[in-house]
Amino acid sequence: MWPLPVHLKGAAAEFYSRAGKELVKAGILTNLDFESYCAMCSAYHLMMEALAEVDKAGMNVSGSRDEVKKNPSSSVFKSASEIFLKYASQFGILPGARANWDISSNGPDMFDDFLSKKVLDDKSRP
Repeated sequence: MWPLPVHLKGAAAEFYSRAGKELVKAGILTNLDFESYCAMCSAYHLMMEALAEVDKAGMNVSGSRDEVKKNPSSSVFKSASEIFLKYASQFGILPGARANWDISSNGPDMFDDFLSKKVLDDKSRP
């Protein structure tokens, strides 16, 4: 995994590390993906920041003339979410995106091992 870029802060930095480790382990993230992966992390940060603003101020806010209007952060959240979801789909972060991927195991399955031991234990009982 690459070192954390200095421009990624807060939720972006947390997501970068957490998801990056899993994507590298799965063999999905390569050196060609650096910029687009950082863009996805930035979109995640914007999404979470906008959500925090909506949580703090509410869905509606007072305008300059004391009129009630939609919180602008909800539009930022919507846009950032759409961008994040497009990238997340490309990186296989969404379950639906992985549905057609071949993720077959290269070795024995731990659950199969457990079942075979359980069956052996059951057969050895009187």
